[in-house]
Parts: sequence; C-alpha cells; structure tokens
Amino acid sequence: MSKKSSKVKKRKLEVSGKEIKKRIVRMCSICGKDIKVIVYKDKTYRGGYYFFNIPLSTKKEQDKARRAGTRTEMMGDREVQVMRRDPKPYAYVEYWECSPCFRGGKVNDPPKPVLIDKKNMVKGDKIKRT
Repeated sequence: MSKKSSKVKKRKLEVSGKEIKKRIVRMCSICGKDIKVIVYKDKTYRGGYYFFNIPLSTKKEQDKARRAGTRTEMMGDREVQVMRRDPKPYAYVEYWECSPCFRGGKVNDPPKPVLIDKKNMVKGDKIKRT
C-alpha cells in the first residue's frame, strides 16, 4: 500500500511541476475572506495576490517623525513635501487580495461588519461574518 500512495503523491507533484513547501491561509484586505495560498519550494505561490508589508507604528513614533519636519522634493515637474524621518515600525502586516477583489469586483463595496451579540454568546462560540 505504501508504494501505491507514494506513486499517487509523485503524480500530483509532477502535474504541477513544483514541490509544495507549505499551505497558508491569509485574509483578504478588502473583503475579509480567507485566501488559501500554496507556497512552493522555489519560493513561488498560487492563490491570492500579495502586494507589500504595511508598517505599523505607535502614535508616539508618528509624532516624533512629524516633529522632525519635512523637506521639498521634486517628483517629475511637481514639488512635494516629504518627511525627513520615517516612523519606526514595531510590526508589519501583509496586504493580500483575493481574485475577485484583485479583478475589481468588490473595490467600491464597503467591508461587511462583524456583528457580535455578547449577551447570547457562550464561551467557545465563533464570530460569524454577515
């Protein structure tokens, strides 16, 4: 039996042409839906669209950066004000989008609110998105 199952696994990996390193679940930044992402060993992925990390900084760090002032820079033919110091981030959040949001299907729709009924909740209940 073990020989049979290993042949099946090899066939599946050969179809995609890549070996799977891990499977991760991320949340869409626009609609909040879960995205199942497959990461391959050659550092490519499938399922969802990754854009960048968003730095998170404290209010205190933002105030320090604001107090440092700005300078004038040229962008093409425009003058823009640029901060002299970036706020130091304490963490980063990944920005992911699901396929419908990436194609522009839900850009103008506001995110659905999470309704929590604390009076009727029992320990262990899951929060449902509506």
